[in-house]
Amino acid sequence: MRHLYANRFGLAAAVTLGVIVASPRAARADVVIFEKNPWSVWTSGRSAAHYQFILGGGTPTPSAPGVVLTGFRNDAATDQNNNIATSRIRSGWVGTQLGFGVANQLTPTTKIKAFFAISVADITNDREKTTDKLVDFREAWTTIEGSFGTVKFGRALSIFGPALAGSVYMYSYGNAVGHPCTIDGQAITCGPINAGAIYPGFNAQLTYATPNLNGFGAKIGLFDPSLPSLADGTYPYTLRPLPRVEGELSYEFPLGNKDKVVVFGEGLWQRMGRLDNPMAPTTTLFTDAVGGIGAARFEMAGFRIGGGYWAGKGLGTGVPLQPGQAVDPTGELRTFSGYMAHANYMIGDTELGAGIGKSIVNETDNDRNTPLQSLIKSNTAFHVLAFQHIGPLILGLEFTHWISEWHRGEKQSLNFMGGGVNFLW
Repeated sequence: MRHLYANRFGLAAAVTLGVIVASPRAARADVVIFEKNPWSVWTSGRSAAHYQFILGGGTPTPSAPGVVLTGFRNDAATDQNNNIATSRIRSGWVGTQLGFGVANQLTPTTKIKAFFAISVADITNDREKTTDKLVDFREAWTTIEGSFGTVKFGRALSIFGPALAGSVYMYSYGNAVGHPCTIDGQAITCGPINAGAIYPGFNAQLTYATPNLNGFGAKIGLFDPSLPSLADGTYPYTLRPLPRVEGELSYEFPLGNKDKVVVFGEGLWQRMGRLDNPMAPTTTLFTDAVGGIGAARFEMAGFRIGGGYWAGKGLGTGVPLQPGQAVDPTGELRTFSGYMAHANYMIGDTELGAGIGKSIVNETDNDRNTPLQSLIKSNTAFHVLAFQHIGPLILGLEFTHWISEWHRGEKQSLNFMGGGVNFLW
């Protein structure tokens, strides 16, 4: 299970995210196992290992006796001076995974595809050499594709989030580690999540995407609604009367050859309810989580630049409706915002990248009036990366400087550095 504070839902990008953004340097090609009209079966996946050295200050001393840091923490074992110096070998932001797909050409213009993928819950053994490995059945979906567009049903990546997380996957952390999610524990890492990028997550869904309309595209979907919990695991809201609605509008403007500009707008809405008095209810109270993302990416002559801004109510630094963050103990939804910008340059099979991101949490009245609580205020990250592509192998080096700040003045700085190798198919 992921670390309680360093975002159980930082999560990995996955095959779906790579497919959505169609990275020209993903080095992934489906391997066809069987093909006989109208059926075909294929596989795709990744095996990866990254060394990461983590250096910096431990969890900061609270601003006053009895104050508890809440919302987000980077807890880890420290030395006598409260400093962290830890080595780990991780599977990365995407992680080690294996997927299988089946397709049927129903008619000359209509195809049905199903895809199933599992991810190993990191390759590390946590603190014990013999710890068993768990797997996450991350994707299990079917699409019906034709001139009418694409209908998708099952468990897959959500619509709200890829506008920004997609370019991060392509230009930065798709083959890297970034924030480890949990320093001492085991987890697929968080990459840029919680500092600039908000992660879509994988959810049960019914969605529709239009065909390409002269560069314009749209997606709309109904998703299994989520409920945000408090840090203690209790749920202020228990009622989910309607599915969550997520949508996207996009436009791709070609600049000749493979050069292009792509702009995105994404939105999210979900209603939640609770009883005014669980012991003697007289009415039901409702509130709405909402969010919006604006993002763009630009590609020309080897340069690739991406960035965007997001904001909303009831979201989180890492994922919408985030446990321990989205709502305060009174039931008021907190407001959030974030931005990220990054650049990447390709020189043959060599890839260089750098970027910055920040996620911001605003206090509610209850947060400000709770003297023994210091809520996370922001996470900021600066990163530089370099990759070398050798066929299906991708070698990488990376460095991330991370700063977490809380509302009562506490501050923590960490450095994540290392290198690794990915094998994709």
